[in-house]
Amino acid sequence: MLTQWFPGHMHKAQKEMRALSPKIDVVIEVLDARIPFSSSNPLIEDIISDKPVIRILNKSDLADESRSKQWHTYLSREDHHVLDAVATNNSTIVQLPQLCSSINQRRKKAGEDVNALITGIPNVGKSTLINSLAKRTVAKTGNEPAVTKRQQPIRIDGGLTLYDTPGILWPDLAHENISMRLSTLGCIRETVVDYEEAALFSACFMRNNYPSAIQKLLTDTDHQSDDSDVALIESFGRKRGAIKSGGHVDFERAARLFVMDIRDGTMGRLTFELPHETEHEKLEIAQRLEAKAEKKKRKSKKNRSTKKVNPGVEGND
Repeated sequence: MLTQWFPGHMHKAQKEMRALSPKIDVVIEVLDARIPFSSSNPLIEDIISDKPVIRILNKSDLADESRSKQWHTYLSREDHHVLDAVATNNSTIVQLPQLCSSINQRRKKAGEDVNALITGIPNVGKSTLINSLAKRTVAKTGNEPAVTKRQQPIRIDGGLTLYDTPGILWPDLAHENISMRLSTLGCIRETVVDYEEAALFSACFMRNNYPSAIQKLLTDTDHQSDDSDVALIESFGRKRGAIKSGGHVDFERAARLFVMDIRDGTMGRLTFELPHETEHEKLEIAQRLEAKAEKKKRKSKKNRSTKKVNPGVEGND
């Protein structure tokens, strides 16, 4: 299931970002440290390709530390500045104005503010980070995506002006894994999230990558030999009391609880992707998008040919 969710305000924000680009000196992209690839919108690269970029791996306290180090090395290869952050409490955040100034020496010498565009997909903690920087509530926050709806310049101490933007999601989630990761970590509206699919995807991932965390989810009566994803969610449901009348596991409720425990860190520090894995996914995405574009091209060519053969008959006055 490839979740598609691209509200109208995101399309509008994309156009506004392009118009704003000439006055922007630095781009700050906020990523979820647990999914640095899936939470980075490829549209951003196209819009601000000539700007220096600071990547903030937010929610780093929920991510696997060893995997975060790999992401730091990988992202730094692209000449980007990479910072870990916990938007509600991290000394890294206060370094941003100085870092932005040092990156953009021209404006620093002129004594002008550095204009920074801050962006990120929904629910990565961008608004919370802005409020921490501003030391006051200037951006609306909420535990669901699509809270910010418009650009708003925000003056920050230290000679920095932030231009906030709505969270812009991938317009075409061209890979199943991206869709599942975004669903699991709450970057897509709950109304379009299939919690059972997200839980099964996460259970499979955890069995293969975090087996010790899986053992903590099993009840004493579970058969260790039954390592199916469904059995794992059912075991978790029994342990959490998600039981229907008759003693059966309420699978839907168990799946929802499973996903929620992942989101808030109850399951432990998890990172759902690694750089070498995403390189393979990038290739698959490129191939799918190329095939989609070719199909659209052939369809357009066929329509033009049909119009030439059947030009239609104009009516008489």
